Amino acid sequence: VSLIVTEVFDAGLFGENSLEILSHAWEHLLLRDTENNSSNEENGVSSTNSNHLDKSNVTVCQAKVIPYSADVYVVPVECEQLRRTFCLEDKVMQALDIKGVIPQYLDEEPYSTEKVSNLKLKYLSEPSRILQANFNSHEEIKLLLQGKVLNPSYKCIESGNLDAFVMWFDLHLDEMDKISTAPKKESDHGCWEQAIFFVLPQYLEGASSFCKIGDNIEAEFLCRGHFQLKKVKFSNSIPRNNFNQKLTMDPSLIYLLNSYVTGDVISLNLKDVSPVDNASILDISSFPILSLKFLKDSSNTVHVLKTQYQSEIEQLRDAHEISHERLIFKSYEDFCNNKMQCDFLIVDPVEMCGLLKKNLLEDVTVLRMQCLKDSGLVVPGEIEIHAVLVESATLKEHSKIVSDERVDGYKISQIMNAYKCQIHQDIQYSTLPHQNITNPFKLCSIDLNNKSESGTRSFFSNSLKTTEVEVITNGNVTAVIYWFTLKYHSNFLVNTSDPNGLWKQGAIVLDEEVQVSKGEKICLQYSLKNSCFQVGIINH
Repeated sequence: VSLIVTEVFDAGLFGENSLEILSHAWEHLLLRDTENNSSNEENGVSSTNSNHLDKSNVTVCQAKVIPYSADVYVVPVECEQLRRTFCLEDKVMQALDIKGVIPQYLDEEPYSTEKVSNLKLKYLSEPSRILQANFNSHEEIKLLLQGKVLNPSYKCIESGNLDAFVMWFDLHLDEMDKISTAPKKESDHGCWEQAIFFVLPQYLEGASSFCKIGDNIEAEFLCRGHFQLKKVKFSNSIPRNNFNQKLTMDPSLIYLLNSYVTGDVISLNLKDVSPVDNASILDISSFPILSLKFLKDSSNTVHVLKTQYQSEIEQLRDAHEISHERLIFKSYEDFCNNKMQCDFLIVDPVEMCGLLKKNLLEDVTVLRMQCLKDSGLVVPGEIEIHAVLVESATLKEHSKIVSDERVDGYKISQIMNAYKCQIHQDIQYSTLPHQNITNPFKLCSIDLNNKSESGTRSFFSNSLKTTEVEVITNGNVTAVIYWFTLKYHSNFLVNTSDPNGLWKQGAIVLDEEVQVSKGEKICLQYSLKNSCFQVGIINH
């Protein structure tokens, strides 16, 4: 073929194996760039014929790829929110009595993605173009597949911690038209996120990540099929190779552990919840941080659920010389079959994405009956669900095709909207473009320590409940955004909508927007079954 149009690009440009795909297309699908007349001679056609144009040395552009090329831009940034995804908070390190951690990222996952316009960050320098990629040159594509080292240098115009490099690109469709994934300062329009390359301690060779105005930042990126950040150096920095004293940890675990700083839960002592001597603990949270902290200062026994973080748990167990008999790994089935009698059942009820953990209420009910003493307690003991009605064009656009005009007039909305999404996660309520239609309100409470038959049965019931809320402004209700308050103890409450916390929020987008007026009362109907929360507007 003479033309290929492709859209195999992600936020990091090459992350969807686009270079491999384009190289294969050049080798097997596209016509050659040069045309010679050897076949004509074989067929008896003479190139010396005065009426025949000699094409043997003429380059004829027969093949074309759209987009034609891309320009890649990178800028160093300071961002506390990004830092907390790879750097443990001091309070967490003190609680676990560790000197530091080395985040272990996989080579096949060299960057994360974020919508930078939703982050509070500071540019430490001006953005610079680090690569021009020509998709109409097979030789250049092969070079980028083999490996090309890029060494951008930046002059600091702001002082701060270098936490990450943000990458975006301009995709040139032809000489005139382009698509840019650059972060927008205005609202959340557009679907493009940007690639985030975290500046890990090992990239700095142990040197400080703080830079001052006038400092030079020298980075080394490798493009071998996709982009990787390999090394970062400051002018006048002093490397300190002290990694042998640090634990290795999955970045998702670092983010999870940092969430315990919210509400100061990391400082919770189980004896403040219930002063039990020689307490036995059953911990089914994703990482048993409260139990590990408790084990350091006691001779108690903890049974923990086998999770993806078992190797990190074992590292900490061995570092604190906790015997294997005191920290026991078991499966959910083991807990149910053994029928142990524990004083505490520790859970982490809410996923970081903002949704209630799958089957949480059912699991708590079963384990409470099978494994807890009559005097035993679930920690946290109570969950409150809070919500707010909002008008948000962004949530509406993320849920369905709002107009065929958005797709150049093609009549596809009726077909595509059969698959529209109602339940959303990873919503950042504090930065989402929206207007509150009501004040935030408490929808319901869930008492995890309610041992009555009615309390137990309610977790499995599909009964619908209703509540009324008052509208505070004229507008259209697009969605219900919700979050949770976790009550560990009287002095330890976690609000998962805290803008300084790490949790995101959930949202339920209505099938159709509901027009409302200030002062009007809205009736909401909600249910909670199998830990799945549903809410909607009725009688309107």
